[in-house]
Amino acid sequence: MALHLIFHSRSLEDCLLYADPGDDLVLLGDGVNAQEKLSVTAFILKSDAESRGTMVPSPHKFINTAGLADLTEKHEKIVSWPA
Repeated sequence: MALHLIFHSRSLEDCLLYADPGDDLVLLGDGVNAQEKLSVTAFILKSDAESRGTMVPSPHKFINTAGLADLTEKHEKIVSWPA
């Protein structure tokens, strides 16, 4: 099980091609703008969503930086998806 860090909405499609079922996805930075395009549940860094005005009700789970740290400790494999 891997943790995918999506830093830009343009990276979402590439990530979804390689992510396995059961992997966790985190939207952060400009990646939070992709939350409406996701058909699977993801984690969203709350501070990034707030700063970009994208705090909308969604099936996704908003986390803080402590939650992000917990996720990184939980996963052996972490994949970054930059712009």
